[in-house]
Amino acid sequence: MRTSYLSKEGDFTGQPSIPDATTTGMYYWLSGIDVLAPPEVALVVALGDSITESFRSTPDTNRSWPSVLSVRFASNKKTANLAVGNMGMAATGCCATTRERACWRDSIATC
Repeated sequence: MRTSYLSKEGDFTGQPSIPDATTTGMYYWLSGIDVLAPPEVALVVALGDSITESFRSTPDTNRSWPSVLSVRFASNKKTANLAVGNMGMAATGCCATTRERACWRDSIATC
C-alpha cells in the first residue's frame, strides 16, 4: 500500500516534490509509458497477487517483496542495471469476485 499524489495541472517531472498535491490511498492505472533507457538496462516484472502488491504491509514503507528485490538489485554492481516492476494485484485469489478475476485476467492480457 502506497500513497498516491495527484498534482494540479502542469509538468512536475523535474521537481523534487509536488506543491499542493492531493493524496489518496488509491492506485491509478497507466495505459502506457515510454522510457528511454540504455540497451543494457532491463526490467524484471513481479507478477502476483496481494502479497506481491504489498497487502498487509505498513503503508508508504516500500517493504513489499518486489521493493526489497529492487533495493537488492540496485545495491549489487552485477544487477544494478535491473529495475523491478510491481504488477501485483490484490483480490485475485479464491475469494475474489467474478468481476475482480476478470479485471486480473484483462490486466494480464494487456501486458
